[in-house]
Amino acid sequence: MSECIIAFLPVSIFSDWIEKNPALLRYISRHVAKKLYCSSYHRGERNFYSAQYVLLNYLLEHIDITKSTEPAVMHRTRQQMSEEIGISVNTINRHLLTFRKEGLISMIHGKVTQNATQRESAKDALQIYIAQNRNGAREKIPI
Repeated sequence: MSECIIAFLPVSIFSDWIEKNPALLRYISRHVAKKLYCSSYHRGERNFYSAQYVLLNYLLEHIDITKSTEPAVMHRTRQQMSEEIGISVNTINRHLLTFRKEGLISMIHGKVTQNATQRESAKDALQIYIAQNRNGAREKIPI
């Protein structure tokens, strides 16, 4: 455990302090931005890109392909995936079926699996999905 110090200030005093000391405002802003960057980045990704892109990107990040010939298994339930990426379970199921038909993933006993060949195909498909995003951007994302 780490030691914590908490200070309580009336809003009026804190507001005056920030107004008189811009360096303090910059410090607080940087600290808050650092804390919120990761979550706001992922929320923005969810709003900006298609559900197909967000789900496929999530699968690529969370399925750990080793050098063995065995397919890697996703160790998260669809409900967990839904909560983590903010897409409904029905949408996840629908896109997983699409990914399966496209050969990007396999299903074994209801679990999402992926081998090295499917992973490479999924990376290529991800580039297509990003080209179809809402603003029409055509940049490539490094994976």
